[in-house]
Amino acid sequence: MLKNLKLGAKIGGGFGIVLILLAVVGFVAYNGMSGVVDRVDKADDSNRIVKQMQKVRQQEKNFIIRHDRKYVDKVKDLAGKLAEQLETTKAKFKNAYNRELIDKGLAGIKAYEKKFGDYVRYYDQKIVAQKEMEKFARQAQAAGEQLQAGQEKKLEALLSSGASGAALKDRIEKTKAADHLAQIMGKIRAQEKNYMIRQKDKYVGLVHEELEDCMRLINAHKAHFKDTQTLALVDRIITSVNQYKAAFDNYVDLTHKQRLADEEMVNGARAVSDLGEKLRAQQKELMQSQISTTNSIIVTGVLVAIVLGALLAFFITRSITKPVNRIIETLNEGAQQVASASGQVSSASQQLAEGSSQQAASLEEASSSLEEMSSMTKQNADNAKEANTLMSDTSRVVDQANASMGCLLYTSPSPRDLSTSR
Repeated sequence: MLKNLKLGAKIGGGFGIVLILLAVVGFVAYNGMSGVVDRVDKADDSNRIVKQMQKVRQQEKNFIIRHDRKYVDKVKDLAGKLAEQLETTKAKFKNAYNRELIDKGLAGIKAYEKKFGDYVRYYDQKIVAQKEMEKFARQAQAAGEQLQAGQEKKLEALLSSGASGAALKDRIEKTKAADHLAQIMGKIRAQEKNYMIRQKDKYVGLVHEELEDCMRLINAHKAHFKDTQTLALVDRIITSVNQYKAAFDNYVDLTHKQRLADEEMVNGARAVSDLGEKLRAQQKELMQSQISTTNSIIVTGVLVAIVLGALLAFFITRSITKPVNRIIETLNEGAQQVASASGQVSSASQQLAEGSSQQAASLEEASSSLEEMSSMTKQNADNAKEANTLMSDTSRVVDQANASMGCLLYTSPSPRDLSTSR
């Protein structure tokens, strides 16, 4: 089939096949690079998601440390932008797995916003509970200090009066009980501060133990107080301690809720960060795989194009040079025949040249003879012309003679005239 093709078709077909292969390789390379660019864009979106989540958490920590309300607004603003980024990234993915993954990220950021709002609300409620604790603790401490001061004053009065015995002993016990109550409230506040700083539940147990000791001491000594004013102070201490305990328990409950909200907040943030990391790792893996595949296809295509081009060049060149070589051989044989014929022609030409020289000599002799003949012919022509002139003159004379003869016949000339005419 290749032999029957024309030379132009062979060359054009060979180049056409190579160009088609190069076009295929170029298309694969372009398509592969376009896919890589798309992967890079999606990976950048994944990085933006991770960085945006980090910014959100940074503002969250600023609020936790500084308790400034402006950071709450910043968290809400950044979380909203992060949700928009997730929606934008979701639109770039077509497969259901990645879209479902991003939906989980959107659910995570929404859960984070809600739990952060709960965290802030619990913080505000804890501030209220803390203020109530301080108020009721101060009330209990103030009542305890008044009770302590009253009992010390009564003890001093009793000592001044020189009393002794059971009355003095009872007063001393009551004074010690008042001192103990004042000290217990200080211990309770110390354990409260430990809990607020360290957030350890063991300090809650210590506060409750101190409160129970306080209530046992009060109840144990309440029956020994007879004075109305003193009993009113004891009742005020009991009420304040109970109110303090309620406020402290509320503070602890809010702290637990806040801690739970913080954990769920962290889980939501981690879900978004993990989403970004997973998408980034996935796109990186796909990008590397696509680059490797594209490179393999390009290298394979180039090698195939080179091999096929070499084969086509070999066969096309062979199909072109083989007939050309046969033509050259034929031409060489013809050239040899032509050279031989040329030798024969040269020999014949030499013989012809010699004959031509002889003929030229003969022609020169003939030419010379022809010139002589031409001269003689010219002379004959001149002679003929002269003879013709003479003939013309003779004819005229004859005509005149004939005319004269005619006149003599019709007239009788005299003998003188006849002699004259002679």
